[in-house]
Amino acid sequence: MDHTHIVEGTHEIVASGVEITSKVDLGDSTINLYAQGCGVGTGTGNIELNANGKVAAYAGEATFQLACSVDGISSAILDGGPLGSVVLANSLPVGTAQTIELSAMSQSIEISNGNVPGATQLIKLDAESQSIEISAGGLPVSPTIKMSPMGIKLSAGPTSFIEITPEGVTISGLMVSVKGEAQTEISGAMVNLEAEGIAAIKGALVQIQ
Repeated sequence: MDHTHIVEGTHEIVASGVEITSKVDLGDSTINLYAQGCGVGTGTGNIELNANGKVAAYAGEATFQLACSVDGISSAILDGGPLGSVVLANSLPVGTAQTIELSAMSQSIEISNGNVPGATQLIKLDAESQSIEISAGGLPVSPTIKMSPMGIKLSAGPTSFIEITPEGVTISGLMVSVKGEAQTEISGAMVNLEAEGIAAIKGALVQIQ
């Protein structure tokens, strides 16, 4: 049976403890707190929760806590649980969504700006793969830096990259230019210069020995 209680003015309940419970034998139970304002410019609706100790909300293993210790130090804790996640999102138009996601399942932290594949600015720390990825976004290049136990890779598109691994350094690109303002030196136990087309060596003086 429904029951409605309407008070014109302020309704106050004062007690050493107040409990509101919603319980049903089957189905969902719901408690709604709703403050209706009069509209823009004429008043707003506000709900305030005040405590000099702790305000907490629980949903399964997810928790949200606002606390103030006896020494006056305040804290805010948002916890998604041991297998859950915490997501902070700014719902902007398509292509500009901003999110911060902390995932216990994938052991990762991800900060993204934009939601267009390949064009999203991204910082991702992944404990499972022990990697850190930073992407500037922007099609078609989307410059990226990725660090992992296997090495470091700096890329600007699929064909231009510098990769540093324990085995060595690889530089790749449609065109690679190496220039020294005073002197350029290439040395090694074995050096190979090979061109599938034309190989040109130019200089005021060329010495081969």
